[in-house]
Amino acid sequence: MNTLPLQYQSLKAVLLYMDPNVRFKISHRLPSISSTEKVVPLRIEELDLGDLTTTVNQTTYKLGIYREYKEGEKITFRTQRYNDFGGFPRDFDRFGFEIFPGHNVLNPGDVSLPCPYNLVSQEERDTVQIERMYKTRLTFYEDVLESRLGSEKIEIPNGEDDDAIMKRYYLSLPIKELERHIGEIQEDLQPFECRRFNLKPPFVCYIMLTINSKSHKQVSRIPYNMKLHEAMKALNGFLFGGRRQSIQVQKLQFAINETILRLPIGFKIKLEQLKGLNNLAMRNGAILSMLDKKSFPLKSVSFFASDETDFQFLDVGKTTSLTAMDVNLEIDIFSILKTLSNQRAYLNFYHSDLRILQYLGLVQSWIENERPIGTCYSFGIVEENTARQILKVVRANVERAKRSKRCVSIPIRSSARLEMYYIPMESLNDSEQEEFMWFYDWVLKMRVVRF
Repeated sequence: MNTLPLQYQSLKAVLLYMDPNVRFKISHRLPSISSTEKVVPLRIEELDLGDLTTTVNQTTYKLGIYREYKEGEKITFRTQRYNDFGGFPRDFDRFGFEIFPGHNVLNPGDVSLPCPYNLVSQEERDTVQIERMYKTRLTFYEDVLESRLGSEKIEIPNGEDDDAIMKRYYLSLPIKELERHIGEIQEDLQPFECRRFNLKPPFVCYIMLTINSKSHKQVSRIPYNMKLHEAMKALNGFLFGGRRQSIQVQKLQFAINETILRLPIGFKIKLEQLKGLNNLAMRNGAILSMLDKKSFPLKSVSFFASDETDFQFLDVGKTTSLTAMDVNLEIDIFSILKTLSNQRAYLNFYHSDLRILQYLGLVQSWIENERPIGTCYSFGIVEENTARQILKVVRANVERAKRSKRCVSIPIRSSARLEMYYIPMESLNDSEQEEFMWFYDWVLKMRVVRF
């Protein structure tokens, strides 16, 4: 049977509607169509970017260091776990010490996403003090194991000081677990011995790429001739580099901890939704640098609100819908809500409902400032009685307010009214329920509708 290859225009049309991960695979296996694949706009439903992981839709590309031990050498449970689940997430030097080469270096295209937490520096891992600490731990574990093996009746210390509590805990562990701790401490000490006697570690390192999807796992290993951040740069360059148009992404999210995204030069996203952002105030500029100007207004932004400055992201008004999760109780959230211009907002709070009179103040603010029709704010409520009390207070303190069982209605101008009502969480559609991180039973809504 004769077959004809797809013509250029037909190939472009097919690629446009193809799953992006299939496109990556085809482009890798058939370099002849790679240039065409780069021309066709790339469409992604969900993109998650981290320091050593990139997730496109439900397929994750993960880099790590695989350690292959020489014949006869015993591999610890800890190292085996790293090998089985994507490799070790940091580089090694020639003696086996963990190192962080280029961790703070920004190359062209890279984007730094700061946060309040820093990685432990290399200097804290290969010092004489650290070696002494490991040796002290090793002696302790070996003494505990000797006690377990050498006596049928073990004397358990009953003091409440730290040493007694620790010894009690380790004496209660199974012997195999004690042996595992000893093996791991011996592994931690190994690089010090290798450096002291100029020896090679008992393993060979490879860069491992793990591609994980719902139905398939693929593992590849290449020689360790570049550092992890360089390999990540190459990986993201293959996936996203050389594209003529901004990548179209529905949902984008990032790693929680501090990281540098190793991205190709010219990386731009035409985005709809930013999801689950942390440290938003610190990352404002970095995130904006990746977004195509045509993204605005964003359909939605959701973030963990730890500080009032988090609400200044994108002037917040450049997003249609705003979701603030785990709102810090020290934030004057209702003062912020009075000035927000977003059409929709979802608020869930850390272990608490807000004061009833604050809801009344927000109602009064909406009446005075005539919020546009279609504005709707939603609040997670733990107890139904709280929602009832809110409606009761609003009804008693706002003129012309009329109350039914779960609703207060207030005319605010000739063509519109403000409704405040509450409903069970389970009655929300799936996309709205997704906006509430905690297990609220009720949702209180404020909205402006036409008469």
